[in-house]
Amino acid sequence: MSFDFSGKRALVTGASRGIGEAVVRELAVGGARVALVARSEERLAEIARELPNDPLVLGADLSASRAPDEIAERALAGLGGLDILVNNAAVERNEPAHRATAEAVDETLLVNLRQVFMLCARFAKPLFATSGCVVNISSTAATGGGGTQGAYAASKGGLDSLTKNLANEWGNKGVRVN
Repeated sequence: MSFDFSGKRALVTGASRGIGEAVVRELAVGGARVALVARSEERLAEIARELPNDPLVLGADLSASRAPDEIAERALAGLGGLDILVNNAAVERNEPAHRATAEAVDETLLVNLRQVFMLCARFAKPLFATSGCVVNISSTAATGGGGTQGAYAASKGGLDSLTKNLANEWGNKGVRVN
């Protein structure tokens, strides 16, 4: 199956491997100009060399507090707007709750939930202008029961809730959030 993303501008976090890389490739093959975001700028550049439509490489670490602002500024300057936002980057830890540190929990919630919220907020007006869409990549861990993934499960449960809330809030502005 192929999709037509001709003329669309997309941004994908966690684009250097796995699901993020696959999404980037599908969007680009479908005609979108894609901004690739991840910590490994070298790996992003390798992927970008294989893509059509003049991709934009944005090395960024979402565990940095100002990352959403910096990503948005650079992406909007480079793309001139945004039609599709894919929030895929995540921190996943498998550790028993009694061994978890506050720092590990904070980083997981920061990257997997807060920064997604802030990226959505920073790209809201450009997405309203294009009747764009947001795709937040969650996990079956969001419903709990995963054993040693308490912080990860909590972050993905929060992400599911955020996604539903933004879908309700932004639907009347023409933006789909899934």
